[in-house]
Amino acid sequence: MGAGQSAQAHVLLDRRAWAQGDAITGSVVFNTSKPVPYHSVVLKFVGKERTHWEVRHYSKNGSHTTRYDGKAKIIKAVMPLLTGPGTLGVGGHRMPFVVSLPAGLPPSFSFQDGPAKASVVYQVKVEVDQAGVFAKDFKASAALDLLPRPPRAPAPLRGAAEQPVRGCCGCCCDYGQVALLLESPADAVAAGATVPLTVRVDNASSEAVTAAASLVRTVRLKSLGVLGDSTWQREAAVAQKALKPEGAASGGAGRGGRRGGNELQVAAAGTATCRDALPIAPDAMASMVGGTQLIAVWYELRVDAAATGCCLSGARVACPLLVSEAPAALQHRSAAPPPAPPKAPAGWIPQDHGASGFTVARDGAARRVRVGEIHSSSAAAAGAAPFGSLAPGGAAAFAAAAVPSATAGWTIPAGGELPAGAGAAGAPPSYPSIAAPGTHQEPPPHQSYPGYPALGAAQPVAAAPEMHVPGPGAFGAAAPTAAAGGAVMQVPGPGAAPQGQPGW
Repeated sequence: MGAGQSAQAHVLLDRRAWAQGDAITGSVVFNTSKPVPYHSVVLKFVGKERTHWEVRHYSKNGSHTTRYDGKAKIIKAVMPLLTGPGTLGVGGHRMPFVVSLPAGLPPSFSFQDGPAKASVVYQVKVEVDQAGVFAKDFKASAALDLLPRPPRAPAPLRGAAEQPVRGCCGCCCDYGQVALLLESPADAVAAGATVPLTVRVDNASSEAVTAAASLVRTVRLKSLGVLGDSTWQREAAVAQKALKPEGAASGGAGRGGRRGGNELQVAAAGTATCRDALPIAPDAMASMVGGTQLIAVWYELRVDAAATGCCLSGARVACPLLVSEAPAALQHRSAAPPPAPPKAPAGWIPQDHGASGFTVARDGAARRVRVGEIHSSSAAAAGAAPFGSLAPGGAAAFAAAAVPSATAGWTIPAGGELPAGAGAAGAPPSYPSIAAPGTHQEPPPHQSYPGYPALGAAQPVAAAPEMHVPGPGAFGAAAPTAAAGGAVMQVPGPGAAPQGQPGW
């Protein structure tokens, strides 16, 4: 807020990027020049998707542009930090928070193709509902980058098609059938990898055919209008190549086949098999096939057999392929530093209101829990103790175990006791590594590839067993209990700045 207003508010996140199921950590800070009576102070976690495109229409009387826009809520969770009536006294205030995210959210996303654009955006917001008839609420927000789920384990890909060769002039001439068989060891790959292909062509037509492989990306956007919904869709071949016959030149093209330059050409009544690989660019857009209402991105691996005669149709086999973001790109996103915090007022010594913990379900329902009960999925995957686990006793134990430090804030180890000489906490859990091409990871049940998305259909609420919070120090049957010397959580103390954010 402006310098002339009675209060300033900021949301400071400890990291910019967060993995699915992570526990978001940060602080809300206020600075007031006079007492601020309030009804409530609430924290919000909000996710939205937006679409926009324009269509130019021409007529004999001129032209005009129609604009289409869509906006839909992905998730909205409201979490009370303070419940009034109450008053924020003059000076600084800090309210640390830990929010456990649900699994199954679509990742942050940005797309633009000319006038068409789409985005998935997440924010953490704070809102102070001021008391008084003419009092204006004040708000602050911080954007975050939600990373995609780790890719599921690939499964073998196989598709077959048989189609007649016909004349394109509309005549009913039938030149016979062409059958295609497409196989690949994986139906899910990362950008930057190659897709191995095995293709068999059985040409029972009277015309020679050539074969080519391509990877085609489809982006579909939807708008929500008063007079009805509209759709924008574009296909683009992100990789393509003519297939080459298997084996040596002598007979390598198969029975009835031959090499036409570098192409596979199968003669009439001939067969041929080829093995090749289709490279995918490292910056290829990842698939977006679940969790959104307005945005969908999917890929098809296609093989087309084209008849060499004039104005003749061919055959096509197409199989869905799941493309995930390149591992290097994900690591770059996960390592991005948080935004620089605003400059703190001179001599700023805040009153600390204690840490608040919440778990958020996929439908946005939020529940207050003890900070020590919150798990970070990446920490749990590494076999660590519960994230920031504290000894039983809730807020009282938190306050008793915390010792203010002028430089390092509060370091709360897993046992709830502060070891001698404790300093900064360990680094926050990092985004889980992405398997290299050819390695397997066991997929959660909800990560199966849904095929071709139908936009506008009701999105099922994904079950999120990670959000079940049992008793202190436990998280489900498979979760380890807290142990002294285990995972630690850094909570800034009075006069100290959050880790990596000097000034506040």
